[in-house]
Amino acid sequence: MSGKKTGKSEAGHIKLSARREKNNVIIEIEDDGKGIDVEVIKRKAIEKGVLSSFDAENLSEEEIRMLIFAPGFSTKDSPTEISGRGVGMDAVKTAVEKLGGKVRVYSKKGEFTRIRIDLPPTVAIIKSLLVDVGPETYAIPISNVVKALSVGSNDYKIVKETPLLYIRDKLIPIIELKEIFGIECEKLDQQIAIIVEKENEEVGLIVDSIIDQQEIVIKPLGNVLSNSKGFIGATILGDGRVIPIIDVSMLIKGDNDD
Repeated sequence: MSGKKTGKSEAGHIKLSARREKNNVIIEIEDDGKGIDVEVIKRKAIEKGVLSSFDAENLSEEEIRMLIFAPGFSTKDSPTEISGRGVGMDAVKTAVEKLGGKVRVYSKKGEFTRIRIDLPPTVAIIKSLLVDVGPETYAIPISNVVKALSVGSNDYKIVKETPLLYIRDKLIPIIELKEIFGIECEKLDQQIAIIVEKENEEVGLIVDSIIDQQEIVIKPLGNVLSNSKGFIGATILGDGRVIPIIDVSMLIKGDNDD
């Protein structure tokens, strides 16, 4: 049924939102289309053998709507290049559940459909600085950052054979990320000191350059890397690169323990 016949504009609207509720990340996608017809879903599910007629009569509307996530399920009679093969929604649900999250569907026939994705605390969205250290790229959570400064050899003082940053009449301990992560590359004449704070003490993380400031999704490290120190997780950039996210507190603690 066209938008005009239902009193709606011919141009539909899709609303995408993300927010935090307590410790969870909530992502919602909502349209103002014709909604989900549970009778159509039920009929197609029976035709495709997804469930029996008896089971269909005992399901709630919410349970029937969730059938759109069944592998291979589609209400289309014939698939096209972009839809009708029954793999899209199944893939979404599988990916979300692998992260420990869940998907729910809300809909009202003739009015709207809303997909809600709940992600657990292990999957969070944070603001970060993307930095280069030699040929490697890392993300530093901005919540830990006080400021960033361009520094050269004149900004250092040697105290008891230990190099410290001397900024505005203040000595600041440093952590060379090249040394921490074992990266072999030349030291640049000008570098960037990312000043972070812990327990009212400032520490400078020395990097080569700042690439960008981005909101990133934290993905937990796999079992193989779960014991790696210095990282809270990783993120995947738009170009497909996997970037480690630095655990600032762990780095500072480890440096102090040395």
